[in-house]
Amino acid sequence: MTDHMRRTKIIATVGPASNDAKTLKQLINEGVDVFRFNLSHSTHAQHKKTLAAIRKVSKELNTDVGILFDLAGQKLRIGNMKKPVEIKRGQEITLTKNKVMGTGSRISVNHNYLIKELSKGDKILIDEGRIELKIKRKTPAELICTVKQGGVLSSNKGINVTAPLSLKPLTKKDREDIKFAIENKVDWLALSFVRHKSDISDLKAFIKRNKAHFAVMAKIEKKEAVSNIDEIIEASDGIMIARGDLGVEMPVEDVPLIQKTIIEKCMQKGKAVVTATQMLESMINNRRPTRAEVNDIANAIFDQSDAVMLSAETAAGKYPVAAVKTMAKVAGKTESAIDYAWMLRDKEAWVSADITDAISFASCELVRDLGAALLVTSTQSGATAARVAAYRPPAPILAATPDKRVMNRLKLIFGVVPYLINPSKNINDMLAKAKQAAKQSSLVRKNDKIVITAGALVNVVGTTNLIKVETID
Repeated sequence: MTDHMRRTKIIATVGPASNDAKTLKQLINEGVDVFRFNLSHSTHAQHKKTLAAIRKVSKELNTDVGILFDLAGQKLRIGNMKKPVEIKRGQEITLTKNKVMGTGSRISVNHNYLIKELSKGDKILIDEGRIELKIKRKTPAELICTVKQGGVLSSNKGINVTAPLSLKPLTKKDREDIKFAIENKVDWLALSFVRHKSDISDLKAFIKRNKAHFAVMAKIEKKEAVSNIDEIIEASDGIMIARGDLGVEMPVEDVPLIQKTIIEKCMQKGKAVVTATQMLESMINNRRPTRAEVNDIANAIFDQSDAVMLSAETAAGKYPVAAVKTMAKVAGKTESAIDYAWMLRDKEAWVSADITDAISFASCELVRDLGAALLVTSTQSGATAARVAAYRPPAPILAATPDKRVMNRLKLIFGVVPYLINPSKNINDMLAKAKQAAKQSSLVRKNDKIVITAGALVNVVGTTNLIKVETID
């Protein structure tokens, strides 16, 4: 058996604090598996420069990392203010669809939907919930509100509402960003402010019309998304639990339970799940994390997230490398306390009548029962590797694939070590390639047992139907 390998993946957001070659190299060496680009910020030119730097550094290090583009979506915001101004509980303030320079009594909003669809009595939250307003009355152009919780208003602060809106998440900017993503062959696209499965369907349809393919991740940060979570998981390739906005839209005490529920639902469906937002927030300015943050990461690992994500910590923080190092150490230590073999028994009820699913679970059971050092999947689309990973087997998963894009997408999946191979000629050639890949991966030693799962019809998507046990010679 090999020494413990960290299986929970780390996603790091790139930005001014981390987009130079030296820092990128350090981040990869400390354990970054996927780099996230927040398309709410910066320009295509800067993103292209950073992407080129990542790929150059990866080549120098003889490794690969996944690339996730996070689309900006329909973010509700107030407009520009003349200057920051304090508003106090009990005072009246007007939100208008007209473009005005904001004051303490009148501010503009960036979407007419707010004025059109909200009603008397609805709650409006500004600046991550720090300021709370309640609608007192409305006109066709304005919402007249009472301040329920005061604070300092400044330009372009975000708005959250608990009432449902018909706002579509895919914007004109998002469409331009998707075309940019196609040109640059990224691996994952994350859609912000998803409410319904149709939001994901619309995105996938747009991608298809542009003759491209991405793994699509739905960001869960709206109250409606939590209500529609089953259909959204079904429509998506992965889920990101974006706890920042979610903790504003929902009662904050509900978020930990929502996190646990979504992670389990994603595992049951074989979909990737990322726990994100404020995981090491204090490390933006401090070299050491708080004890609560360390516990938050550990909790996400105990919940069995595929990946944990850093945002401002690596994009704009003072200690991006230290943040990744901390996350990797906490993840590795926490995993060492988890008995994945024992937990596999609880997942037997998840197995469906689908052949690939049944084979995937059976291969995990064989790994457990034989004490195998490695589970090898030969995969065309990455689906089998993701399905196997969903059961969290007690050994690493080597995903041998002839498709480099699939290989990079799998960098985000729990426990998966993607490995690029040449296309197989027949089943015997495929099995030989799988065993050879295991030997070359440094994940096994002589006399270790490995479990291989694949399809008898080689190079055909969706045909997984066999398991073979081999001993490394």
